[in-house]
Amino acid sequence: MSRRTCLIIASLVLLSLSASRVLSQGNTSASQEQTSIELSKMKGQAENGDAIAEFTLGYLYEQGKGAPKDYRKAVEFYRAAAKHGHATAENNLGSMYLHGRGVSKSLREAIIWYRASAEHGDPAGQCNLASMYFSGRGVLQDYRLAARWLLAAAEKGLPSAQNNLAFMYYSGTGVSQNYSEAAKWTRRAAEQGYALGRV
Repeated sequence: MSRRTCLIIASLVLLSLSASRVLSQGNTSASQEQTSIELSKMKGQAENGDAIAEFTLGYLYEQGKGAPKDYRKAVEFYRAAAKHGHATAENNLGSMYLHGRGVSKSLREAIIWYRASAEHGDPAGQCNLASMYFSGRGVLQDYRLAARWLLAAAEKGLPSAQNNLAFMYYSGTGVSQNYSEAAKWTRRAAEQGYALGRV
């Protein structure tokens, strides 16, 4: 493992511990002060271009956990992390555009960010891009591309992608109909507790 990889992992652990402390605080005045201090630290890290801190702040503002819910600030931090190639931030930014949270609703922008996330290997981004191709939202409907992106996400273990891919194999949508592949992907989703995969 390279020194850079070790530093990235150590940063992830420290940031997740900081985020956990921020999220687990109660409503006491002392804990509110601690939360404020943790947010200030994370903002400092974000100002220094730390993509993980930028993403974490975006998530905290989007969810209203440890920070007041503020979609515009969430978009601001997701965009900063996305500029550093943070794949999950790209996916979340796509969702903000899809639903018009903190930005004007834009299918075009949603597709741009979902595609970036998918190409950077984020399974949620791959699944979301597949959904757009499957439904023809913001792009020409293309079942084959939907199946391609679902397969990428399913192979990474995303149960919703596994279940949706199973449907495509079962129905022969975008892929050659193949009941054994359908059963395989349904089973993999069910093994992870995905309720629809247990039917």
